[in-house]
Amino acid sequence: MHIALIHNKYIPRGGMERYVTDMVKGFTAAGDRVTVITAKTGPGSNESGVHDIIVIKQGHIPKPLRSFHFARSVQKILGKSTFDISISTTRSWGQDITVCGGTHRSFLAHMDKLTTPVAQLEIAVEQKAYSLSKQIIAHSNMLRDELITFYGISSERITVIHPPVDPAGFRYLESNTNNTLKERFGLSPDTISLLFPSTGHKRKGLDLLLDAFELLPRGTYELVIAGTEMKPLIRHREYIKHLGYCNDMNALYQAVDFTILPSRYEPFGMVVPESLMCGTPVLISKYAGARDILNDSNSMVFAELTPQCIAETIQEAARKKFTVERDLIEKHHMLLYQHIDTVKKLCKSIYRE
Repeated sequence: MHIALIHNKYIPRGGMERYVTDMVKGFTAAGDRVTVITAKTGPGSNESGVHDIIVIKQGHIPKPLRSFHFARSVQKILGKSTFDISISTTRSWGQDITVCGGTHRSFLAHMDKLTTPVAQLEIAVEQKAYSLSKQIIAHSNMLRDELITFYGISSERITVIHPPVDPAGFRYLESNTNNTLKERFGLSPDTISLLFPSTGHKRKGLDLLLDAFELLPRGTYELVIAGTEMKPLIRHREYIKHLGYCNDMNALYQAVDFTILPSRYEPFGMVVPESLMCGTPVLISKYAGARDILNDSNSMVFAELTPQCIAETIQEAARKKFTVERDLIEKHHMLLYQHIDTVKKLCKSIYRE
């Protein structure tokens, strides 16, 4: 098949951007041709085997109108093209399948943000994207419910398919011990290390986590932050180890004792399956879609997003014995090749129509 993949940014960094890159790799490995339609490319864009890239120029478009302009431009391109299937992972119009990795209405509600005129335009573009699509892939059961509740989409048009993990990037390192890896990253072997991977600290709940750490006994727990730069007043707290962007997350997941994610809104949360593939249990928000794949032996869920509850859960987790199944992600059909197989079956059902 010749497949069009649509996303406003084709840059191999971040949640949905990395998902698009993985999709290109997966479809190409399965023998398909992939054309990416985007508004922005970056370093590494051509390394995943993409057949062609169509760039929609938006430099002259005011920023509040770019979502609308991109959606309309995609609709025009698809109307003139001969792709077998078109899949969008962003707010666009005219595609056969829209992948829902988060909804703007729910994001605003969870973040206590006002619905400004710009937000109303984003929601209108999003609503039309879902309404025009033949099928919608929701990355979690939470997102499926949001589509039905907030956008009025029929459940028959929604298929829940969890996002994939590339086994080439995340696997258990048999030859390394926890303490050896802790030493490599400059972590203390005598503390319980909790990894907070984040590029959006407010949504991910860093402020809640910092307040929770203030309630914990000093010298017992260490917060390891990988991702976006932080303010010096936060970075220099004695219990924080800030690593910036980490190029070997596979090893970092295994260096720590837990991965922690107290997000206010997390449509899925790829750090969860990545951590589990590396054998590290997770402590997670109840507002995270990745709860679909968790159980009591590999995780704990914060009953409430308060510093007190987060601190108590951390201490309880430190006393608990966890067991992470090596084949958990495979059982949930979340390996990249499994994900591509599932998506292709959905594509072929549409193509036959």
